[in-house]
Amino acid sequence: LSQSKADDVGSLVNLGVITYLTQLLDTGFFHADPHPGNMLRTPDGRLVILDFGLMTEITDDQKYGMIEAIAHLINRDYSEIG
Repeated sequence: LSQSKADDVGSLVNLGVITYLTQLLDTGFFHADPHPGNMLRTPDGRLVILDFGLMTEITDDQKYGMIEAIAHLINRDYSEIG
């Protein structure tokens, strides 16, 4: 990813956010070491996540708690987070 062009940064960030949220909230896996050295971009634009040494599973209650927190952040209801 560090070799990508500056024009690609916005779309790569969006792809990374969607990928990590899907991994976290859909499959219940939390990758605790996201950095450019643990990610590759394929020639066709897909994101490959590497190094699953720092992973854990989250419970459904934790998933729902994260979804609620994200919704409050989006709506700027900061006092409701917690």
